[in-house]
Amino acid sequence: MTFFLCQSKRYRQALETFDPLKGTWAIGIFDPWPKSLIDGRLSWLRITATVIFLFMPMVLFSSLPLSTTGGKMFGAGSFTADIGIFSILLFLIIAVTLLPIARRILGDLINELIRLGIVDEGLRSFDPKTIAAKGPLHWLEWLSRVNGWRGLIWYSLMLIDQVVVYWVVILRDANPTWLSADALPGSLLYFLSVGSRQPNLAGLWAFLIWGPFILYLLVVISRLVVVFACLCSAVALNPNLVISPNHPDGSGGLSIIGHCALFFSLFTFALGVDLAGITINEIVINKVFRASAVSSANLKLIFVLWLLYLVLGTVLFFVPLAPLRGRMQEAKRFYILKALQLRFGAERRHRSALDKGEVRSDAIQEIGALDGLIRTATSMAVWPFDHKSFMRYAGLLISPLTPLVLNRIPHVFAWFKTYLGL
Repeated sequence: MTFFLCQSKRYRQALETFDPLKGTWAIGIFDPWPKSLIDGRLSWLRITATVIFLFMPMVLFSSLPLSTTGGKMFGAGSFTADIGIFSILLFLIIAVTLLPIARRILGDLINELIRLGIVDEGLRSFDPKTIAAKGPLHWLEWLSRVNGWRGLIWYSLMLIDQVVVYWVVILRDANPTWLSADALPGSLLYFLSVGSRQPNLAGLWAFLIWGPFILYLLVVISRLVVVFACLCSAVALNPNLVISPNHPDGSGGLSIIGHCALFFSLFTFALGVDLAGITINEIVINKVFRASAVSSANLKLIFVLWLLYLVLGTVLFFVPLAPLRGRMQEAKRFYILKALQLRFGAERRHRSALDKGEVRSDAIQEIGALDGLIRTATSMAVWPFDHKSFMRYAGLLISPLTPLVLNRIPHVFAWFKTYLGL
């Protein structure tokens, strides 16, 4: 399966085959269901408008010279000095751009698997609810549903989370940032003040609109990953699944599934970029405002988040593909055993002919052909991706760490010189 863009008919066919986000709350804002019978293109205008609508109010409120709105556009603790908010903006742009494509890729994957003859037509009736009948996948499938009122419930939970963070953490932090203002008796929002700080419109927008929507997108992305895991299980359970150990892709012909997993790892990369921005922003805030003890505690928490990012990023790539591993191992073993049986049979015929002083060219050719097939099958991966795809995934996973690692290299060299007594 290729990464397809500007293919309206193919997009439409993919959505008609299977739409993993059908009826999902709020997704229609930037990716409505196609109205035309042949038009399934992405609405780039709606995607751009969504990003502008969510981000620009914070810019406008921060630029107005009023404490009620924000009034802190430049300088220490200002909007433009908040690296974290811009990393979250980058995550939003990547997410709302990739989500409509990911929504269509699953249906297109089903169409391609059937068209290539890898599975039978029964996969067209794929339903995550019936595939995930028991075990952890069953609970994940049920929990991740975002259609109808479930999506609104998820958004409400994210909103409650952000409200708690804003009033319990942000407003209790006496550091002057663009998210809050000095408590001013008689002002419009003074009745919401906590200690010496009170909300402003920029902070309220960030934690009542911007933050919950970003978190809700994470839930939707999680839903797509769970559905992809269910689809991999359905392929593994398909009785007519064809795995070709001698296929040139080195993955038994299932590399198109691995390409889908690689595409979903782009969301992990976007999350890593977001976390990198938050880390850099925390380092800046610590150096400008906070004491060393608080700084150390916050950075330890961020270190834990990075560990979780690496663990979850690895799990989200491999676990959905795990059901196919058993079928691929079985197909590889069976193919090599059958080829070896034929190879030894040809070897016996060849030696029997040699004992009679004859040369059987057909047996020699058969041995050579079987040797080539055995070598190819032996090199087949038992995961539906090749070495190049894995290296691309590893690059996406680790690359957000690059700026932070490069920043620490001088400290590593300094420690190493001290250790050696240089």
